[in-house]
Amino acid sequence: MRLARSQIRRYDPGTLSRLTAFVQLTGLRQYGIPLVAVLVAALLRAALEPLWGARLPFFTFYPAVMLSAWCSGFRAGVLATLVSTLVIDFLWLEKVFDLTSSRDAGELVAVALFVIVGVGISGAAESAHRYRRRLEATAAAERRLLQERMALLECTNQGLFGVDREGRCTFINRACAEMLGWRTDEVLGHDMHGLLHPRRRDGRPYPREECAIVRAVELGASAVVTDEFVCRRDGTSFAAEYAAQPLVVDGRIVGSIVALSDLTQRRSTEAEIGRLLDAERAARADAEAANRAKDEFLAVLSHELRTPLTAMLGWIALLRPGRLPADRTRYALDVIERNARMQAQLINDLLDVSRIVAGKMELDRLSVDLAGVVLRVVESVQREAEAKHIRVTTAVDPAAGPVLGDATRLEQVIGNIMANAIKFTPSEGVIEVALDRHRGRARLRVTDSGPGIAPDVLPHVFERFRQAESSSRRRHEGLGLGLAIVRHLVETHGGTVRAENGADGGAIFTVELPLLAVRPRATEPAPGAEPAAAPVRLDGLSVLLVEDHADSRETIALTLESSGAEVTAVPAVADALAVLRVRSVDLLVSDLGMPGADGFDLIRRVRWQENRGGRPRLPAIALTAYASAEDRERALAAGYDAHVAKPVDVDELGTVVTRLALRTRV
Repeated sequence: MRLARSQIRRYDPGTLSRLTAFVQLTGLRQYGIPLVAVLVAALLRAALEPLWGARLPFFTFYPAVMLSAWCSGFRAGVLATLVSTLVIDFLWLEKVFDLTSSRDAGELVAVALFVIVGVGISGAAESAHRYRRRLEATAAAERRLLQERMALLECTNQGLFGVDREGRCTFINRACAEMLGWRTDEVLGHDMHGLLHPRRRDGRPYPREECAIVRAVELGASAVVTDEFVCRRDGTSFAAEYAAQPLVVDGRIVGSIVALSDLTQRRSTEAEIGRLLDAERAARADAEAANRAKDEFLAVLSHELRTPLTAMLGWIALLRPGRLPADRTRYALDVIERNARMQAQLINDLLDVSRIVAGKMELDRLSVDLAGVVLRVVESVQREAEAKHIRVTTAVDPAAGPVLGDATRLEQVIGNIMANAIKFTPSEGVIEVALDRHRGRARLRVTDSGPGIAPDVLPHVFERFRQAESSSRRRHEGLGLGLAIVRHLVETHGGTVRAENGADGGAIFTVELPLLAVRPRATEPAPGAEPAAAPVRLDGLSVLLVEDHADSRETIALTLESSGAEVTAVPAVADALAVLRVRSVDLLVSDLGMPGADGFDLIRRVRWQENRGGRPRLPAIALTAYASAEDRERALAAGYDAHVAKPVDVDELGTVVTRLALRTRV
């Protein structure tokens, strides 16, 4: 016995489940229960034999049939009935199924009745089982449906609650309870009218009969309220909307379902959407204006590019036959030069604006004599003013003081203002230039006798691409970039610039720049202030010119040859390296931007060969249309000794070549 108990303790927890599975698999439940029940019934009937004798042979077997049918179904009940009949027939009756024996009719009836009752009991048990299973399935479906509905109520952000006919809360979801500042269990059973809006927004009582929730129950009609005053638990309130729907069961109104929404976030969102729509409309209007400005700018750019080209090509066509008198030839050359410089200035303005937009315009700040800069600019535009019969007067205070700035950029500022004044001043007009000290700052005033600036244009005069005339009615050339560049350069120098109309007409441009506190003992001479050096002949100087553009190559070569240099001109880096392999030269002049290998590849190869072979350094000049300070520094860092921007100024190129030639001959 002890051994058996120890064995039972060693059974793992899966033993019972495996046994159950075995019973179900082998059908022991369906067939074992009837057999066991019949056996127990037979033993009980045998035990009662001394009391009953041969009477009531079927009495103990009815419970066996009922138990089998209830536990294992119809088939088990029928099986128990048949087995019980055989057992009773064998033990307590004559052999009913022995056809040769004579039987009592009463016994046959009893056996038949037992079989009929047993089958009936089995059928009734099976029907009861089926009904119970249907009830369980229905209850499970209802539970699942209820769980799904409750989950739906809890997962939505919409506030939902129900009330009975008296207006008491029957259910409320978590979103609604949190909206009102309550817990769900605290709200159940409470009067929702008194909980939601005990008073109106102005503090007056809120009659119950006016509540839409109450009316939905009493009248049986749906109600929608779009703007209601709803209270929270802490006494605060919020704007809400809700809809009440009567709940009808069996034709009788038992309550209503209410959907409640907080309008605070919605109204905030609507206001934000409205603000975004306004911003989008403004941005679209700005974009359309920018697009119109772009189209206007492209039209003006096309005009400004084509007009000088028309003049140059026209005079070139007149010069080609060679029949113009000498004075007309000189005039033609002046026109061509003036228009070419106009094109170069236009390109420079575009590049300057590009640098301004990219934030890459840098200043080389030194002590600058502003009076000298003003006088040089006035002198440089004098010829253009005289061509229009405009008189330029100056009142320059030499003691206006030095300023800290970039002399080249300051010349550009004053030159752009003067060019603008000359452009809009009519023939026989006057331009006055005055420089003085004003409130501790250097002040430059340029006054013209033109038509002045239109009031609607004046606030925008320093904006890019802004001009007082449309592209189809323009009387004056220009892209509208000069004054925008002026403002940026002046502000970068720490100064201010403004435009106004004079009392007697005309426009007045005023520039103010901060002065240096102490005049330095030695100052850097401003560009152009040094005396012009006497031209130096380049006789015998061997120059290797590398330029892929044929016309530019020929022009530069002729310029250098006119000074006595011996020029070898090639179109590509490979040709230049081939020349350097067979002979040496005194100076290298190379374009930077070329197809295939460029000027940077060339100078790196030249410097590498010099370092490898121990040869002397070859002076080199870089020619490029990339004219920013960064491009200049890049060229010098690559190994060039000087940088000349395109379009190449003949005088500038001659000066740089002369300087390097002198260095070579020292």
